[in-house]
Amino acid sequence: MNPKAAVLSIGGEILDGRIHDTNAGRFIRALLSIDIPVVNILTCPDDIQQINDAFEFLFERCSVVLTCGGLGPTSDDLTREAVALFTEDQLVLDKKAEFSLAAYFERKQRPFDDTNKKQAYLPSRALPIQNNIGSAPGFIAAANGKHIVCLPGVPRELTPMLSETVIPYLQAEFPDKKSLSVEIIRFFGLPEATIAGIVERTKVSEAVSISYRATFPEIQLRLTGSDRQETAEAAQILVDAIGEEYLFSRSLEDSMAGVVHRLAVESNSILAVAESCTGGMLGSLLTRNSGSSNFFQGGVISYSNNLKSNLLGVSTETLARFGAVSHNVAREMAQGAKNAARQGVETGAKSPLGISITGIAGPEGGSNEKPVGTFYVGLSTNERTSSYRFYFNGEREAVRRFAAFAAMDVIRRNLLSLPVHAKEQEDES
Repeated sequence: MNPKAAVLSIGGEILDGRIHDTNAGRFIRALLSIDIPVVNILTCPDDIQQINDAFEFLFERCSVVLTCGGLGPTSDDLTREAVALFTEDQLVLDKKAEFSLAAYFERKQRPFDDTNKKQAYLPSRALPIQNNIGSAPGFIAAANGKHIVCLPGVPRELTPMLSETVIPYLQAEFPDKKSLSVEIIRFFGLPEATIAGIVERTKVSEAVSISYRATFPEIQLRLTGSDRQETAEAAQILVDAIGEEYLFSRSLEDSMAGVVHRLAVESNSILAVAESCTGGMLGSLLTRNSGSSNFFQGGVISYSNNLKSNLLGVSTETLARFGAVSHNVAREMAQGAKNAARQGVETGAKSPLGISITGIAGPEGGSNEKPVGTFYVGLSTNERTSSYRFYFNGEREAVRRFAAFAAMDVIRRNLLSLPVHAKEQEDES
């Protein structure tokens, strides 16, 4: 049997743009690992009739529908009711789910009342899925060879429920489907066309399929095969051909910011940032992961020359002579950030590192010498201070994001003792 699957995201907040649905991608990646393709993705509002209409449509095309959302305690959370209606079942109080809910609210020191108890009502023939992080249990309803998987919409709750319960369940239901081996390799610093050209010229096993995903400003390659060793070898062949220094991650969960986080902690480094054209984007990315306070000290958003001087110690003479967008200013901004990181830290306890960005994000402000898209990244450590000139031709937000990633890559390369491929100017200090 060759099952096909569909994803149904439930919630008006997706349709009106309040949130961006990221769960469909999680479902797709998990299902591809057991060779079950997703053939449809739909979104519908919290409405019983519309949910049932979606089930009717999707089950004409597949045998598995995975839903997310609509499992909360409020009146507009109607996924349970819709599934019970569609499968001609009834909702009953699941005592184990009720006990887990009561324990959850006790841990949170919040009252547990009848409104919350709604989440413990599940279709009577459904298989409950324990939620070890949040309050809403999931469940799987099956009838006539059709399977409806219902999970909460919160990604950190959905992800472990999917991997720990749903995937093993589907593997048991479809035992002829073999698990596929998947390798993810993520690169920064080379254009997609360059990487594609290298991949086309590199010989890897024909049994391994390769797909691209350009998630600006990085390039992801996904390799899929039936043999784990063969797939891993193909991935390494491509990494060697493209260049190990451009590879920053082998996991969808390990972002560029996550890599910098790990390397900084491992090297006992502390970091402060000084940003101009990125307006805090670098600091935001670096603090996205839990535990970032273990390495990140803080930062200064110094758009004006006045703040560059008063907060970071950039010389007014340097600003007047070279301009705010220059090697010299980038270096002095980085030194100011490093000095701020060093304050209050025991001598020798940790290694301070300052990183700066100054540039022209546009659309105005460029010149023949420094066109829009020009930016400088400064790096200052106890050993040396350097600056690097970059250029990226794109819209304002793209320039800002590329600059933030370039700065993180400069940190990564410094901590790994790798070269930075950009026009450099150094000032030993």
